[in-house]
Formats: sequence, structure tokens, C-alpha cells
Amino acid sequence: LKISYILACHNEGAVIEGRIRNIQCQAEFQTQGELIVAVDGSTDATYSRARALVAPNLQVLNLPRLGKACAQNIAIEKSRGDIIFITDADTKFEPGFTRFMLEELFRDRATGAVIGCLQWEDNQRSTGVLKRLQFFVENHIRAAESRLGVLTSGSGASMAFWKKYYVPMERETDDTDTLVPLDMVRQGHKVRYCARALAWETPLDRKSTRLNSSHANISYAVF
Repeated sequence: LKISYILACHNEGAVIEGRIRNIQCQAEFQTQGELIVAVDGSTDATYSRARALVAPNLQVLNLPRLGKACAQNIAIEKSRGDIIFITDADTKFEPGFTRFMLEELFRDRATGAVIGCLQWEDNQRSTGVLKRLQFFVENHIRAAESRLGVLTSGSGASMAFWKKYYVPMERETDDTDTLVPLDMVRQGHKVRYCARALAWETPLDRKSTRLNSSHANISYAVF
């Protein structure tokens, strides 16, 4: 089986190189993976910095400003993987993240998608405590819903699913956090939560990434 990591981004030049290298460190990426970076109309150095990291299993798309949902659709359509991992530029995977996600996805034939355990990285700011508490509560709710078989939402920063079940998003403001899990459930597939698959969301002091154009997508916003 082949794995495709999809990273849609806008004006992430400050972090894109580190994010790509973090994904490339996943053992499964090195043996059976590809990474598609969909640069969504960036006005900074995101595209040039991503392109500079030449690798046979890295593809960088320089797209016009379409919105995150459309950028993800294009990248997924171009992907060759049986399994899709979607993530964000301000996220970091812990070692073993991919392996744990795959183990959960392979638990039974009914599983269509898996949500990883996304944590807020401590940044010693006043908002840090509240963000960590928010993530803690959300993860516990997802774990309980997963055990009950009623999980219908997740995080687009740490999600994996079978490509054959993916339904392309129709609007530029659609969000994978809710639509992908809901589409899986509508098709009769399970969505599971994997507490062992740890990822970190890193706070970024870049107000320019909060969008306000006609093509704005809240999924790119930085809290």
C-alpha cells in the first residue's frame, strides 16, 4: 500500500521546510510514502522554500488562490496513495505517528478514517493554558465518541483515511475537520480516534496568515 501525505498551505514560508522534514522523518514515508504540498496562492517564500527541498517523493504544487478545500481536492486527486494523510504546516508528528494511525485504520474493514491525538505545544503564553485545556477536552470527547462508535468530527491537522472513500469538498470554505468524518459515516464506515498517534500544533505569531479575502478559509487561521 502507498501513503500520500497532503499539506495544503498559504503563506507558511517561516515553517514549511521544517514541516516537510518532519513528515519525511516518518519511517513509513521513507518506504511507501509521498508528500504533496499544495501552495495555495502564497505571496511569501512558501513555494520556493518547499521546492528547494528536492526529493523523488516530494511534489510541490504552485496553485492560484483557491482556498484550502480546493487545494486539498487537487492534491488528493493527483496523489497515488491508497491512504491519505492530511495535515497542516503548523503541525509536528511524533515518531511513530503514521504507524499508530495505520494500525488503527487496519483494525477492521469497516474503518474509513482515523483521527490522531493533536496536542497544543507549550509556548509559555497566557493563552497556552486555555489552548491546552481545549485540546485536552476535545481529545477526551473524541476518545469517548470513538468507543461508542459515534465519532463524526476530527482535526484536519492529524487525519488519515482511505482515498477510495474520499468525497471531494464542493465549496472553498468547506472544512475537512467535519466533512471527511461525516462523509465516512454517511457511507457506513467507522471513524476512530487514536490516542497513541501524537501530533503537536505549534503556535505561530503571524497575523498575516489569518485570511480576510474573498477566498478566505478559516482552516488556515492561526489562533
